[in-house]
Amino acid sequence: MKMPPLSDADLQQLLQRPLVARFATHGRNGGLRITPVWFKHADGEIVANTLERTDLARNLRKDPECSVLIDVDEQPDVVAAHFWGSASVEGPADAAGIADIIERYVGSREGALAFAARNLSMGAVVYIRFRPQRIVTWDLRQVDPR
Repeated sequence: MKMPPLSDADLQQLLQRPLVARFATHGRNGGLRITPVWFKHADGEIVANTLERTDLARNLRKDPECSVLIDVDEQPDVVAAHFWGSASVEGPADAAGIADIIERYVGSREGALAFAARNLSMGAVVYIRFRPQRIVTWDLRQVDPR
């Protein structure tokens, strides 16, 4: 059975929610690495930030091909979007740019700037800019459970 897809409007709503984007990258030894990050969807791209020294940044510099899963697992109403594409590591990030990404997670601009300052105090921060080339969505709310 093929899963029913999300409508375009429902996909846009999903991408505006404060959810976690799970990046799947190719690790050092060739294995897969899943990294959850906060994100912002803008102009068809998914933008996140991470410390420059993380596996996510290292893996994407070595191989920009990756996939991203954004989902809501509220049984039985599972909805998801799985993207395939490539990502670039850009930076350095600054407090204002980080705050733009995370404000919806922390609830205020002031809180987002404080969170960004804390991240920047731990080391260099970079942006991850993901450009999807393919997407598959599913919407189990449309499936009759009988």
